[in-house]
Amino acid sequence: MSLGTGVDLPAGYEVLDLPASPALPLSFARAALRAAGVGGGSRELPRVAYRLTGVRPDPAHVARYADVVGGPRAGRLPLLYPNALSFPLQMALMTAPGFPFAVIGMVHLENTVRQGRGLVAGTALDLEVRAENLRPHRLGQVLDVVTVVRQGGHVAWTQVGTFLRRRPAVRPTPRCTGSAPGRSTPGSAGPTPRPRATATRSTCTR
Repeated sequence: MSLGTGVDLPAGYEVLDLPASPALPLSFARAALRAAGVGGGSRELPRVAYRLTGVRPDPAHVARYADVVGGPRAGRLPLLYPNALSFPLQMALMTAPGFPFAVIGMVHLENTVRQGRGLVAGTALDLEVRAENLRPHRLGQVLDVVTVVRQGGHVAWTQVGTFLRRRPAVRPTPRCTGSAPGRSTPGSAGPTPRPRATATRSTCTR
């Protein structure tokens, strides 16, 4: 079964081999800092793919996952289980210093999953995650996070998640009109009158 386009690494991308699955608490902390305005500044997606090889799903964890979401149990992984395996890689990529947007506040618009013959439980998997295809959208910009899972050297599962980064809202500048207090005319005869408090009336519209 063909898994469609998007499997091959785009030209110019580098592969970063990870020694272990990234720690989610660290990624969550980075996400919170970015949401608070710390870091960032790049306007382009990082041209890098995170790869983790030799991942063997824990049978007990797979069983608990299947109890919650359902799915095959006859030696196969549930359809969306690879997403759970690759989620730490996705978060590490999207909270890395070179990623242009804060992951908190992004909107997950759609998700496309393709699977071949099914992933055999107990077999080592190679996970690969990258971001690509940054493009304009009527509400801001969208990008794709692509996940590729290989088993036995062959592509067995792919996922393309499309995320929206909303354009920051622009608040209209208030337009104010009003009457200013009166002023004395220079050179007028007579003693200078004692200044009196005057009220200024103004109206602001947006």
